[in-house]
Amino acid sequence: MSGVAVAVLDANGVPVESAMVVLDSTTAVTGPDGTITLDRDPATGRTLVVSHPFHVTERVEFRGGIRQGTWNNALVQRTAAAERTLLTVRLGRCAAAPTVLMPDQEVAKLAAAGGDPHAAILFKPPRHPDLSAYRYHWHDPLAVELAEPVLLPDKAPPSGTVGWRRFQSKPAQPPADTAALGRFFWLLYPAAPADPQYAVAVWSPNINHGTPLDALDMVVFYTPHTGAYSARYPFGITKGASPGDQAYMSLGTKYLMQEYGFAYNLAARRRQAVAVMPICKAGDWGPFTSAEGLFRLCREVALFLHRECRSSNLGLTTLGGLDRTMWLAGGSLRSPGAGVWASDFGVPPRPGRVVVSGFSTGIAPVKSVMGKWTLQGFPQRYWGCPTSPGASGGGSAEAAFGAAWQEVWDLDGFHPATGGWANYLDLLGGWYRPGGARTLRLIHSSGRVPPDPKTSDHPLFRRLRGEGVTVDRTVPATRGIGGARELHGQAWSVIELDDAYIGNDPAVGTPFLADAHHATPKVGFSHCAALSPLGVPAGN
Repeated sequence: MSGVAVAVLDANGVPVESAMVVLDSTTAVTGPDGTITLDRDPATGRTLVVSHPFHVTERVEFRGGIRQGTWNNALVQRTAAAERTLLTVRLGRCAAAPTVLMPDQEVAKLAAAGGDPHAAILFKPPRHPDLSAYRYHWHDPLAVELAEPVLLPDKAPPSGTVGWRRFQSKPAQPPADTAALGRFFWLLYPAAPADPQYAVAVWSPNINHGTPLDALDMVVFYTPHTGAYSARYPFGITKGASPGDQAYMSLGTKYLMQEYGFAYNLAARRRQAVAVMPICKAGDWGPFTSAEGLFRLCREVALFLHRECRSSNLGLTTLGGLDRTMWLAGGSLRSPGAGVWASDFGVPPRPGRVVVSGFSTGIAPVKSVMGKWTLQGFPQRYWGCPTSPGASGGGSAEAAFGAAWQEVWDLDGFHPATGGWANYLDLLGGWYRPGGARTLRLIHSSGRVPPDPKTSDHPLFRRLRGEGVTVDRTVPATRGIGGARELHGQAWSVIELDDAYIGNDPAVGTPFLADAHHATPKVGFSHCAALSPLGVPAGN
């Protein structure tokens, strides 16, 4: 009688040893190769559970038997042969964060003491009163400004021009609708309560493809560090904050949602790109200061999204057991219902084109990743990318990430505290490959501008100028506005903005442009997206 084999792999495609496999009432533990074989008739079998202490448990149910039926877990693949049926199960380490719907008076009580709800707080957004959403995710459609590939006008703006009208951009039409075009998740990595544990904000666009994409493009964004935060990581409420601020959670709301509008910008451009935003833990970036640790995070996010049927349109065509009221609040196919049923969910996608971006002091981990592959201080098996035969991408994980990481977006990075411009330009010079696929984008306000790229003797700028300049635009300073400069090559751009040019008082525009430093990443993200093929569907 033919049997049933189960192979257990992690997000790297590496076999998971000592995983517990329970098929109905039959139990076994995987060996070093991550596999077990059960003397079971594959025509039968109803429930499979695979667990490991350092991974998220996966449960799958079968209809019509293991060999020919359907099942309800996208992390399971089936290969049928005459002698046995092989089930390949992938275990990840990320899961949607717990949530709690909490009235304002309860939040206020926690705020008075600096309490911790141990979950991401939800509320009822006015636009969708029948749904729950992450706190302060309003999901109102926004006509965010979409910058043009050449950002500056060809002459000085007229006196009195403010905000986005000093740039070449146009409002999104129709306005971007995050509720209709994607989903936001708060993830915990690892999923089980542990120390260390990190929160990750993820924006996942709806995918208009009938089968899973081979690769998911991703833009990784680092915020300024959180060293001064006093709340308990990641769900704590800052003591005395009104009306009750989950400081770390607010970062995801601030940058990806309506205030900075990064997700709105991607949605308005119909980019099938995932935004990945690790949340700094009281000044500690943990494993995300190495390229290896960051690549593992990208792989874990891709696996999580595939589990949620977010790597194709399958999760849109049938919601299965997903509670629709939790659509805007990280609702997961893991609970409470049966999930989506299919006879082939495809292979989980790999990270595709990866952008690494940082704002202000958030440029420090970008530099660290640029200069360091090897994970330090964390077990490689669970936080890094060990390579073994058959692992995702094959061969060297370092080479796989080197091929995937194709863009740097420096959004007003603050460099004096992390080695200064000379050190940074040296790192960029080692990362940038002339004539290759990599692109480099720098945009800065006054006080943070690089050496003049048109005259600097640094080897990087000499090399960039040698490749040829395609755009050379200067907006002369005028009374009350200031000036700006823009220089492009085939695969790079450097933009310098006087504070008086990009800054506005009072704030104006969508996203609103106020003080120069905080306005720069809003303009810069939109401009970098205009220049990038990130998330552009095949054939477009």
